[in-house]
Amino acid sequence: MSKSPLDNLQSLRLLEEILRTGQLSAAAEALLVNVATASRQLNDLRSALCDELFVRNGKGLVPTARMLTLRPIVRQILQNVEALANDDVFSPERATGTFRILTYDNALLLYIFPALPTIRCKAPELNLEFGFVATTEQLIDELRRGEADLAIFPVPPKRSDMIAIDLDAQHYRLLMRQNHPLSDQRIPINAVTLRPYTQLMPGSRPIRPWTTLRDEGQPSIVIPYFNTAPFLVLETDFIMWIPSRTAEYWLARGGYAVRDLPPELAYAFSPKLIWNTRSDGDPLHQWVRSLVAAHHEAGSELSEK
Repeated sequence: MSKSPLDNLQSLRLLEEILRTGQLSAAAEALLVNVATASRQLNDLRSALCDELFVRNGKGLVPTARMLTLRPIVRQILQNVEALANDDVFSPERATGTFRILTYDNALLLYIFPALPTIRCKAPELNLEFGFVATTEQLIDELRRGEADLAIFPVPPKRSDMIAIDLDAQHYRLLMRQNHPLSDQRIPINAVTLRPYTQLMPGSRPIRPWTTLRDEGQPSIVIPYFNTAPFLVLETDFIMWIPSRTAEYWLARGGYAVRDLPPELAYAFSPKLIWNTRSDGDPLHQWVRSLVAAHHEAGSELSEK
């Protein structure tokens, strides 16, 4: 059985050095190997991972989207190996200070809350602070200045000093009160049947099809958060666009109905876990990021309770 290049720490270190230097020759020099050997290792990795990993531009090699996703994984593997010979291993019990996460209330419910019990148990002296993300530029600015440590946002910031990985994909559904006229599955959901009912649009990022319906005359109210509007839905004939797992959370609490959307009104997105390259190797940052990434699917458990 042939050995995979992924079993070779030298190959993983090559990826890290190319990410750092942007040059195959510089990476080879740092690892004390010749360029031909480094080139062969990179080609083996490309074959094993079914991706180019790096593409050439005028300044050197730049990572592909797949390589950016793999970057924190490669870094974590190498740091784990380094920690085996290091007596000063990171311990969350000794973590202090404040860790600030930029997000919005829907992501807080689905991706942060499942990790909170572990964070509180393992790092009791660590303070947590959450801030609302208004724009991508605000997110970039606060991460760059160290005013925030981590962010969850639907739009990846296209900046060389920002790293983003996908969390699980979400699609929108329609939330309404139980016994709402549209809760009858025999009634189709379309622009005509929706027209009599006021739509609640999340103000964090109004997008189509909400704005299209509004422009066509749909009565609309823009709200700042996802998880306050359901209380209004419960008392009115208003309808609300809401991510699928959040809809299940409210549906499980009783009093609500949920309808799926037809293709012409459907919308899906993948939230991103985002941080600045400056904090990529920080042990505390890595630990919190790994908990959020590991627990993000546990958010679905909230809808079952």
